[in-house]
Amino acid sequence: RQAVERRLAGAVAEPSLLGLMGRMEAQGVASCWPHRSDLYRQLAGKLWVPEVSQTRPDLRVPPTVRIDVAAWTADPKGTAEKCIEELRQLSKDVSGPRSGAADAYRGIAKLGFSWMGEDVRPFTGPQELTMVLRQMLDGCPTDAVCLVQERVEDVDCEFRLVCCRDLAAGPGAVAWELVRMQQKAAPLVGGDGTFSLASHLTMSSSEVAKACFGGSAALVAAVDDEVKRLGELWLQWFRDSGFGTPGPAFRLDFLVAGASKSKGRSPQVWTVELCECGGSLCNLGHEPRTTAFLNECLHARASETGAPPAHAPAALPPFVNARPPS
Repeated sequence: RQAVERRLAGAVAEPSLLGLMGRMEAQGVASCWPHRSDLYRQLAGKLWVPEVSQTRPDLRVPPTVRIDVAAWTADPKGTAEKCIEELRQLSKDVSGPRSGAADAYRGIAKLGFSWMGEDVRPFTGPQELTMVLRQMLDGCPTDAVCLVQERVEDVDCEFRLVCCRDLAAGPGAVAWELVRMQQKAAPLVGGDGTFSLASHLTMSSSEVAKACFGGSAALVAAVDDEVKRLGELWLQWFRDSGFGTPGPAFRLDFLVAGASKSKGRSPQVWTVELCECGGSLCNLGHEPRTTAFLNECLHARASETGAPPAHAPAALPPFVNARPPS
């Protein structure tokens, strides 16, 4: 968007960057950071979200549709109304029917190729969605990626899997560390003040139990297990989609909702993001990712030449929480 380009003069628009990466890859120069261009496009652009939400309910992605920017330009009100109706239909298959009229429907609009939660806005009903989309799509080209998603209510925290490809353990091996993030109030948004985003602050198992699970270590352990189960499904999704095992690193983010109201039942866990390499390490030290990156470079070079690697992949050092003491 023009406003973002004026504010971030050193940023590079994604068509230019991905075009350059693609041309270099066509000449045999592998992209090792953050990923090869086709995977990077999928992750940074959030292109995977609508299709997965509509075809893979087991991966727990909230119902999502992509805005047709040309249709929006021609008929903003009609496009917003159609979008909400499509989401309400999807909800029946993914998250259960939503009660209430379309005017009370609560959702999230977000842009692809956008940093962190900068271009994420909540809305209620088609009138607010029309206003939010007008703000977000001002100056955008017709091929801009704009998603509208059903809002996950009563979010308590985020659980994340920080992942590194572990070539020393095998070509498909991944080492990961589970971290738990506090929520923060979302800035610069309207609504009733209940919408929040993940902060940079992490919580230990005992801290998240106290803050979100009524002190129940058993509920925390149950959510830990569910997040790791979903993590395994996502690793298989990468392979089934032709991306192999992503290297050198990536992150899987999950919303945990309803914990404070669960009354001893396991809360809901939803996939919110597949984050490309280069995203926050969530207070973990950089050493595993740095080692994975070096391994990736040497592996890519050997693949290009057909010769065996000059050095065996290095074992990843353990993940270490570098969070400063509170």
